[in-house]
Amino acid sequence: MLGIYLAVHFFALVPYGAEVFSDRGVLPDARLNFTYGIFPNVLEHFGSPAFVVIFLTGLSILSLIFAAGLFRRIVAVLLWYGWACLFNRNNLINNPSIPYIGLLLLLTLLVPTGESLTRKCTNRQWQLPSMVYWTAWMLMAAGYSFSGWMKLYSPSWIDGSALFHILSNPLARPGCARDFLLALPTSWLRFLTWGALAAELLFFPLSISQRSRMIAWCALASINFAILFVVNFADLTFGMLMIHFFTYDLAWFSALRGTFKRGVLLYLDRQGSKTFAVLKANAQ
Repeated sequence: MLGIYLAVHFFALVPYGAEVFSDRGVLPDARLNFTYGIFPNVLEHFGSPAFVVIFLTGLSILSLIFAAGLFRRIVAVLLWYGWACLFNRNNLINNPSIPYIGLLLLLTLLVPTGESLTRKCTNRQWQLPSMVYWTAWMLMAAGYSFSGWMKLYSPSWIDGSALFHILSNPLARPGCARDFLLALPTSWLRFLTWGALAAELLFFPLSISQRSRMIAWCALASINFAILFVVNFADLTFGMLMIHFFTYDLAWFSALRGTFKRGVLLYLDRQGSKTFAVLKANAQ
């Protein structure tokens, strides 16, 4: 799934690559970036529009190879380098999903081969290393809680008007979802704003147990899915959903299914006992 996301992302950038990343674009001089000189960036030395287009096309092809599960570790390193090059060539593209995508690419280097979704599934006992999972989870949780903490310094989040401003700005996606939310009473919008803020703030503390982790994960995943329908910036949202998909725990809903099944069996057992008692009484 990460490979498909990256392929779509890079292919979509190809028509705009020269404008965004080349020496003929919005930042003709790479030295205008805050991160200039920190990272060995090939785009700082070869910045022609043609090279940028070739660079993005190459990353698109590598993403498809990555999605197919071929040469995963080598391709992950190349994709990470390309991802870092693009950001360091134009810091203005910065958004919260960029470090998480880079993190996921690096973490795939530590994941053993043989997973079931690849073309060559060689290990039926394959498991994701716990260290990899917890690294992704804790950094995601810390990021969300830090984001919530920073929002406490924003007047619009404190007074509950942030969602209204989001729905009213130029990046809002026109449609039924936006119209529905704007038609809600102001008090409801405030409640939704504060609910989203609380979900972010509490994400890290809720990481202490399996059940609370599931609640935190579902809350923020739902918020991100909702954002797809009201904000016209799907690339950012899908980027955040990648870290959610990576940290999904199959045991969460398996436990719920087990609890539900036990409840149903207990109910049927009780109903059967009652029916048997009635039949026995009638027989007597």
